[in-house]
Amino acid sequence: MKKLTARERAVLAALVLLALICGYVFLFHLPMEGRLAQLDVRIQESQDLLAQTRSTVERQQQMERELEALRAADPAPVAMPDYNNIQAVMATLEDVPGDAQTYSLHFTTEQAEDRVLTRVAELSVTCGSYDSARAVLQRLRDCPLRCQLEDISLVQETDGAVRMEATMAFFEYAAP
Repeated sequence: MKKLTARERAVLAALVLLALICGYVFLFHLPMEGRLAQLDVRIQESQDLLAQTRSTVERQQQMERELEALRAADPAPVAMPDYNNIQAVMATLEDVPGDAQTYSLHFTTEQAEDRVLTRVAELSVTCGSYDSARAVLQRLRDCPLRCQLEDISLVQETDGAVRMEATMAFFEYAAP
């Protein structure tokens, strides 16, 4: 065998060194860089999820504080009844007219939105005076059920009677 010259040994050492560096770069460094990039993406996703979760928790705590404030309020809010509360609505509206001369009640089609059903009642009452009509409106306003008065009109007729027409929306939880 022939002995290698110093120059050949130096070139061979440089090639071995270059092979070791390439092996390190391709077998260790680049895969680790890819893995670190993936981990950075996962960390960012986790931080985004954490921020979203914190926001949700803060919103839930705020809503719980609002509910506690509502429960502590005087008078406490009336709970919304479950679907098909028509008997309670009819019983409540039966007592409303008081000393009215005429009374008519008409229910329109029920409307559901986001599990809340709206039952609309159109009420027409003729009373002997404005004070009587106002008393009927006050009884409607003080109704123990969850409702909203809408489209109220008072008209004095030629004989001095006052005709009051109102629309009331009663709210109930609809079945899921």
